[in-house]
Amino acid sequence: MDLLMNLRTQITEEIDESHWRYLTGWRDPVFPIEGRPFEWSPSRWHVLAFAGGELPVAHIGFGIFEILAGQASVKVIGVGGVVVRPEFQGRHLPELLFAEMHHSELALGLAPTFTLFCPHRLAGYYQRHGYSCFNSKVVFPNRGKLTQSSDFCFMWHGEPLADVPVTLQCPPW
Repeated sequence: MDLLMNLRTQITEEIDESHWRYLTGWRDPVFPIEGRPFEWSPSRWHVLAFAGGELPVAHIGFGIFEILAGQASVKVIGVGGVVVRPEFQGRHLPELLFAEMHHSELALGLAPTFTLFCPHRLAGYYQRHGYSCFNSKVVFPNRGKLTQSSDFCFMWHGEPLADVPVTLQCPPW
């Protein structure tokens, strides 16, 4: 059975807790602890992939966020929660979900720039999905303090951000 022939995608505002546990329950023993000391902003919308069953096999979350780029207030789409169940990895599901999100009327109506945070080791992966590394300083609130992390790369897709220091108005996404 060809996965892509049976693949269904959906953008929704809510994700069932049991679906989230099914998508992410395997991560803790597999992924390193990077990012765990940080507070993260939740996604407002969820792009889900279903492979013929009732449970999602892949997810990308996104929301609208405000940043300060220099002195200018700019709205961006923050992308996070990129997850693919292990048995479905290597089948280009994130590529399909990114395309669904990048071309959706919902996302395009929110802001012209998509942004995400990733460990430096994953920057090449997101570059294959059309993202570029932001080279200026980025600070964000973390548990009540403004923080700059050298552990993560801030990346963008779509309309470029001005090459000026950026301050997030909430925890990263």
